[in-house]
Amino acid sequence: MDSKNKFINDFLIENGKQLYKSEMKRTKLDYLPSSQQLVYSFWKKEVFEDNGELFLHLYPKDSLALPESRYKYGFLNIAIGEGDIQNVDSAYFYILKDLSVYGKINRVVTGQYIGNKRTWEADEIINLNSSNNSLELNGIKSPKVENSGSGFMERLLIENSFIRHVDSETKVNCYISSNKNILYLSNLNPSFLEGNFEFRFYRFDRAVENIVDKKSVSKIRTYCPEKMPCFASLTLPKNIDRISFVSLENIESKALFSMVLEQ
Repeated sequence: MDSKNKFINDFLIENGKQLYKSEMKRTKLDYLPSSQQLVYSFWKKEVFEDNGELFLHLYPKDSLALPESRYKYGFLNIAIGEGDIQNVDSAYFYILKDLSVYGKINRVVTGQYIGNKRTWEADEIINLNSSNNSLELNGIKSPKVENSGSGFMERLLIENSFIRHVDSETKVNCYISSNKNILYLSNLNPSFLEGNFEFRFYRFDRAVENIVDKKSVSKIRTYCPEKMPCFASLTLPKNIDRISFVSLENIESKALFSMVLEQ
């Protein structure tokens, strides 16, 4: 597994709920509650094709919400086509389906089938109640993701984050996960990993700001796709109010940018 796929796999583990996995069928399915997205992961295209046709059935909380033509079935039959496939590389590809656009859904059934036989299936109660209310902050917009590993990685970060920040000077994109536990970075120049830089974490106590922790950039978890800027992630200390990215290249430290966390 290369760095792009390792990042995606770790991100899904940290932010999603795994609904299905089979090494034999080279298939994994995760649900991201914060963006109400299903993410299908496949490795080896020929095995995926051997597993048969992919299907996705959504069961609404109120069956009367179904189109009249679907009353007798009791579910929406959602099409999945070639345009949904994200080819990260020659071995791995992903399919992302946004469920928030389908209204109030309380059950998802998906898998693959050949003829009248399902080769694998996931049947899950997910209690999908509302539309996706994710925001676009600081000018960060969802990138085009067709056949782009880095684009798909950015999309996962953008649509599943609590705070997003893009720094105009360093060009680093920062994302805080929806559970506020992890700081993700993208467009990270590899030179930052070799230099003397660190993240500092602050907490306000009776109007006084104190440093509660520091983390050297050279020691954070990094994913550096070939010929691309790096991605990275680090676990955040609990109950912090501000994050600062600091250069220690000179005698005096210099904050390159800061992020204030919304509580």
